[in-house]
Amino acid sequence: MTPGREQDLLEDLSTDRTISGEDLAVVSPGTLKGALSTDECLGCCSAINARVFQLSGYFNEDGRLVQVLIAPDRETVRTMVADMESHGHTVTLLKLSTVEMEELLTSRQETILLTALERGFFDDPKGTSLKDLAQTFGVSISTASEILRKATYKVMRSYFGSPE
Repeated sequence: MTPGREQDLLEDLSTDRTISGEDLAVVSPGTLKGALSTDECLGCCSAINARVFQLSGYFNEDGRLVQVLIAPDRETVRTMVADMESHGHTVTLLKLSTVEMEELLTSRQETILLTALERGFFDDPKGTSLKDLAQTFGVSISTASEILRKATYKVMRSYFGSPE
């Protein structure tokens, strides 16, 4: 979001009939954090139902929502896009990349990262804790943290490329 437009967006959301509750705050210029409640699909449901993980989301200069997502395969992306369009959303794919997970992560990293995702570790608020994940896999909290950090780094580097 363009810094300085936060109050405009908050005002728009507070008067939107599809939003039944909002608890948002400006945390830095151009950044809002909080939660929205709605009875209508905003597109998020399509991504969640398709087992797509959102890495980030932001509003561009035109006020359009841009999301960076990871999906298990292209068919999942097609299904999600079709579902979003059936709810009246206009979807434009800006970039579509293939990440070879088998080569990217070790079996252990993939298992722990997927479990963390499925249990809501990356959600806000978190659905599970690092301690719970560590106990599930019989490792220390620091080991679980290191495995998740390295796996997340590999996925991000694969998606965004190596630093120049």
